[in-house]
Amino acid sequence: MPVHDQAGLLRTTLRTVLAQRFTDFEVLVAGDGCRDESAAVAGACGDARVRFLDFPKEPGMGYANRARALAQARGHYVAYLAPDDLWAPDHLEHLVAAADARRLDLVFCRPVGMRADGVLLPHFAPFDILVGRSPARVGPRLYFLSPSQTLHTLEIHGRAGGWRTPPLRHGDIDLWRRCRAAGARVGYEPHPSVVRLFSYAFAAAPEVRLALHARLASELVDGRLDLTRLHWSWPRRVAGWARDARGMVRARGRTMARYALESLQA
Repeated sequence: MPVHDQAGLLRTTLRTVLAQRFTDFEVLVAGDGCRDESAAVAGACGDARVRFLDFPKEPGMGYANRARALAQARGHYVAYLAPDDLWAPDHLEHLVAAADARRLDLVFCRPVGMRADGVLLPHFAPFDILVGRSPARVGPRLYFLSPSQTLHTLEIHGRAGGWRTPPLRHGDIDLWRRCRAAGARVGYEPHPSVVRLFSYAFAAAPEVRLALHARLASELVDGRLDLTRLHWSWPRRVAGWARDARGMVRARGRTMARYALESLQA
């Protein structure tokens, strides 16, 4: 879990990690130059599986600190969670089972998005559109893929060269591309098990965001929110994808456009 001065979000995000039905894991909270109480929040959860790693601030998104954290990892698989995203209790259970059963090096799930007004978007990005196609066509979806949706082996991370700087941004896309180039067996799990708070769509005041984040975490942990029951019709999905694409272009500009073009050529 990479974190930079996000103690308020970290507190509720850790609740969803420790509520996982799959329990054989360690939590490495990679502090990227934290000046707030993030270390205290990680320590206060009272779970020996959680370790806070206090690193100095690195350039950009702190990708070098992710690499340092994974150098201390002891597991076979690696899963990520951004402080502003949330896992459903079955997230690790489903991804580990998919990776084991299909012998995958990298697997990712379908995300559910959330707007500032609390509306959940069950079909963010066209992850489902290529389901059932050749595994070779999985490439384009990697260019819309968040680390919070992803599980991969520690071995493929090393074989691909791991997290690196540069780039200062979009290092996740850079890593997925290198994993694929290194021969990773990549799979998609359509079961939705992540809620993502999209920064470009989230102009709400920080206290509103924290309150919404905490409410959703409680609903996931208590079983009151079942992400698998959220569905849109195909016309509404397409309209939603068009809206989300406009938001991503505004947020990421030419970088995303270049990556999208490359994905079509892959």
